[in-house]
Amino acid sequence: MYGKIIFVLLLSAIVSISASSTTGVAMHTSTSSSVTKSYISSQINALVEKILIILCPMAGVIGMILLIYYSIRRLIKA
Repeated sequence: MYGKIIFVLLLSAIVSISASSTTGVAMHTSTSSSVTKSYISSQINALVEKILIILCPMAGVIGMILLIYYSIRRLIKA
C-alpha cells in the first residue's frame, strides 16, 4: 500500500516539475499527458540504479554475516 502511495507522489512531482518548466507556452493537453514516456523511464532507471547501488552491498554484508553465524553454529555443535 505504501509503495503505491510513494509511486503516486513521485509521479505528481514529475508532473509538477514538467508543468513549471513550460513557461509562456499555452498547453492544450493535460499536464499528465505532457510528460513523455522517455522522461519517466529515464527517471525510473535512475531511481532503480540508485536503489541497486545501495541494496547490493547491503545484501552482500548481510549474507556474509549470516554465513559467519551459520559457520560458528556448526562449529559449536561439532
